[in-house]
Amino acid sequence: MIMPAVSQFQYVQENSNDFLALFPHRYDFLYAPHPDPGDRPKWYTESRYPLSDRAIEEGKYLFGVRPNQETQYFLLDIDWQSPYHPTQVPLSITRLLEALEPLGIVEHIVCTSSDSQGLHLYFPLNMSFNSWKVSKAVSVLLENAGFKLKPGHLELFPDPKVYSADGKPSLFNAHRLPLQMGSYILNDEFWPISNSQSCFVRSWQHCQQKNDLDVRHLKKLLKSTKQYSYQLSNKSHKFLSDLDTEIEIGWTDYGQTNRLLGRIAMRTYIFHHITSGGDPLSGEALVQQIVSIAQALPGYRDWCRHQHEIEDRASEWAKSVESSHYFPYGTSQGKYKTVKTIPDAILSEMSWNDRQAQETREKILQAVQTLKDQCAFPEKATARFKALLNHSIGGASLYRYRELWHPIDLGLEPKVSELQNTVIEGVCTEGATALNSPTSLLLENGSNPLSGQVFSDLRTPSQADPGSNITESSESVAAIRDRIKKQLAQIQKARAQAAAELAPRPEMPKPVHEQALQRMREFLLSGEPILLIEVGQWLLKQPQGLRDELTANPHGDLETLLTDLSAIAMYLVPIRWSSLEVRSQLETHYGKSTILELTALERQDWQAVLREMVQFQ
Repeated sequence: MIMPAVSQFQYVQENSNDFLALFPHRYDFLYAPHPDPGDRPKWYTESRYPLSDRAIEEGKYLFGVRPNQETQYFLLDIDWQSPYHPTQVPLSITRLLEALEPLGIVEHIVCTSSDSQGLHLYFPLNMSFNSWKVSKAVSVLLENAGFKLKPGHLELFPDPKVYSADGKPSLFNAHRLPLQMGSYILNDEFWPISNSQSCFVRSWQHCQQKNDLDVRHLKKLLKSTKQYSYQLSNKSHKFLSDLDTEIEIGWTDYGQTNRLLGRIAMRTYIFHHITSGGDPLSGEALVQQIVSIAQALPGYRDWCRHQHEIEDRASEWAKSVESSHYFPYGTSQGKYKTVKTIPDAILSEMSWNDRQAQETREKILQAVQTLKDQCAFPEKATARFKALLNHSIGGASLYRYRELWHPIDLGLEPKVSELQNTVIEGVCTEGATALNSPTSLLLENGSNPLSGQVFSDLRTPSQADPGSNITESSESVAAIRDRIKKQLAQIQKARAQAAAELAPRPEMPKPVHEQALQRMREFLLSGEPILLIEVGQWLLKQPQGLRDELTANPHGDLETLLTDLSAIAMYLVPIRWSSLEVRSQLETHYGKSTILELTALERQDWQAVLREMVQFQ
């Protein structure tokens, strides 16, 4: 068989490896020899030729690649010492993922980046998008949510910076390829589960189906990043559009370099500060930006015969356009109006958070209506939750706005009583709930109505974990609370009788003292995070003797429970979790939604976790 003649050598894209095909841009790649254990790799840049699949598969070096002008994914890199790493703050990843939901990003792949235990979070997209636009939109979402993009803490690929620190344009930063030495796929608990390329590809494809990037919201975010209003005339808008049309196609044949460089120079000089922000470009900054745009265009490597002198040619075109009758748009050189700052009141009638909340609520309502129209809106809470997840809505958002979909909040089932003023045995417990009526915001997922019982699905003693406080007679939580209530009443009565034989302490009147202790005990035994935090704040202000008196009890099991709950209460104060975050932690670590459901061993374990978190603060 006679092979066709090739007039000029061309780079042939390899597609035999589905995993490596996920990272198609191979120019200006990084490589590093494998380092000694504990050492950092020494990276080198290779710009003379593209990285091949065979070189990667050989495994002789570590490799890193850069995003191209178009991308089908973005990546977040979290260093192991970062304040956003789950070992530092367990819920930081949850908050980060929640911040990306408005853009339609709901699924990701998490890997260790290397032996250092840093994390790489990959977010595959359903189609290709402009890299800079995706990067800028993601950075806006993260920064508005309080995250700071900073090398060594939290990095984004493609990176949103157009210029390096010295003002010169730069390529997108490179990141390591996944599943090299020290890199593994992690599960939701951040445990390694695989280093299989086929597993990574399957997860990638699953994420692509779920991450339907909202183009309309992307444009809105990009628009919100502009600080100024340039009153672009219709003619100028058409001029910019015509330049985009000519430039973005790139090279399609030989002999096009002069025309393309001229169009790039014209667009960059006139409109770059409008499309990308910053000040108008001139001099060396203009030249380097022309070069950067040209090198990123399609066909540059194949058809441009001036690659060896591209900077010289760009410099000539930059000088030409600067000495012409053209000028940066919006400056006082021309007839157009100068730049005007948008007043804050006009820029946004409502805060960014308010707009995000409103859009999320509308998204949930629209999904609910769609399911109802399709007669596919389940009756049970868990089934509804799972159905709404398939509409690109995150779990955190559904919990936050549960009144829009949950059967209880919609009035289809009896509501659990809210926090209210309740009098128990003559003691006013302002803000506390009755002991036989827990106020969990996370009710039994998809369970049947409780039929007048609280937690009717408690395990029997044969099913209970070692160290459990479940008694020999299979009791519900309501029965346990009633028993504890009676024990407290007996203890109070016994103490009152003993105290009657002694002179009351003048520095602390007996009625106030006993009432405060009883109230704090009831707060602890309610199991409500808000009330536990209130007890913790109270305990931190009291002497050690009063703390001991709060938990002292002739019944060992109750004393152990009160001691554990009071310790947890004090740890929760500096951590500053909301009730939802406390329940989320319990679900994540123990598969339980309330503190009272924890066994004695689980309470001890959770104390250790909370203690470590407080020490890291």
